[in-house]
Amino acid sequence: MVFNLIIWIAFLMSLLITASLYFSYTKLRIPYRGMRHFIYGQVLISVGFVLIWFLNETIRFYMTPMIGIVILSGVFVFSRSISKFSKSDVKPIDLYVILPVSFIIYNYFLYIDEKLNFQIVTLYTVLIYMYARAVITVYLRRDAIEDKTHLLTLTMTLFSGLYLFRVLHSWMTLQYLITYLELKDNQAITVIFTFLLQILLTFIVSNLIYTRARVEIKKINSGFHHSPVSMLMLDEDKKVVDVNTRFTDFLGYKVEELLGSQVCDLKMFKEICHLSEFKHMMQSNNPYHNVEYSILKSDGSIIRTLTSISVINYVDQKHSIITFTDISNLHQMNEQLTDYAYYDDLTTLPNRRYLSRLIDSKITDNKRFALMCIDLDNFKHINDNHGHTVGDEVLHQLAKRLLKTIHEEDFVARYAGDEFIIILSLENNSHTLEHKIDNIIDAIESQIYLDNKVFNLKASIGLSEYPLHGLTLNDLLRQADTEMYRIKRMVKSRGLNN
Repeated sequence: MVFNLIIWIAFLMSLLITASLYFSYTKLRIPYRGMRHFIYGQVLISVGFVLIWFLNETIRFYMTPMIGIVILSGVFVFSRSISKFSKSDVKPIDLYVILPVSFIIYNYFLYIDEKLNFQIVTLYTVLIYMYARAVITVYLRRDAIEDKTHLLTLTMTLFSGLYLFRVLHSWMTLQYLITYLELKDNQAITVIFTFLLQILLTFIVSNLIYTRARVEIKKINSGFHHSPVSMLMLDEDKKVVDVNTRFTDFLGYKVEELLGSQVCDLKMFKEICHLSEFKHMMQSNNPYHNVEYSILKSDGSIIRTLTSISVINYVDQKHSIITFTDISNLHQMNEQLTDYAYYDDLTTLPNRRYLSRLIDSKITDNKRFALMCIDLDNFKHINDNHGHTVGDEVLHQLAKRLLKTIHEEDFVARYAGDEFIIILSLENNSHTLEHKIDNIIDAIESQIYLDNKVFNLKASIGLSEYPLHGLTLNDLLRQADTEMYRIKRMVKSRGLNN
């Protein structure tokens, strides 16, 4: 009665502790090779020993094979766990041979030549081999295993010793035929110590897992806090639980004002929290990479960042890590490249590429406008007599003068060497087209003073209107080249008679 109670308590404790190991392993999500096989193998062996305890004369012919299948399956699964744990690539060919042969011998002494002692010897011999094999495997592969394995190998050695003692005892009593009731009494100590050693082994493996978890957490913390990238860690409720040093240095916020705050309560996200894309990114458990946002620094300045979010398993929860990469310099470079692409380097006016985009936009919006072509007369004379440097400066001065002359709704671009294009809006009736043209001609013909020299410019001017004279930029330019605006000042400027 006492042994029954002790065995049941030991068995239940073994199962509970194994279950606790399983839930800890799955909850911590620590990558540990062979852990599932270890747990399944322990459970199978435990169940097999409990079944031995219930074995009797009446049910022996179907219970005995079941015990053999359960224990030998546990042996195989446990051996696989050791191979995975030790990172051994050797295939368990020996087990593929030993386990079936052992099962045949085990059943031979049940159905053909029934001898209970030989059944016990067969099972325990396989268990001795399994644990001895596991000890040797772990020892030989010790350099490939990251964890300390002294206690693990010691416990498996104790298993081998326990079953070796049981085998020797059985060999010494082979001449005596024992009954199933006597088997139960003889097995009591072995079963109890099996469960106790399993509890010890499970504790040792649990300690290995928690040690590995602490190492993983330490690695994450070290990588997080010493990363050169600004990082913000959020819990499952999207509250800030940690920030790294680079983050505080980069954005200027103090750790105390961030911890425990919801993402959208933070000042830094004030400008983007209303954006649907950002909301979706925060609510999703999927990673997002390199989404461009404007972030508010503690001093109120705005910087452009590439923002990414990754989901990690940290301790026993899913956490999100937001990273921020400063791309302000890239934006400045992009603006410079845009300037090179769309602005004239000499006059800083928009160039023909910019003009083409503007015209396309106005045509798309169906806005009326006039296109005015300006071609400076005899400008080659200035370059030939005064040099290209002086000629460039004259163009620069003229460009500034044209910018000051046109109205806010109008546009001027340098189209080619000494050619300019002015787009005059016809949407606003407050300024007549003739009045605008007169002002532009006055600006062109006003004297330019440069290095104690006076330059008097003249220009040929052509005009076309959208949509009256064409529906594309090429059509409007062609019309402006062939049509003259028939007013006296224009005729005078071009030096032509109508």
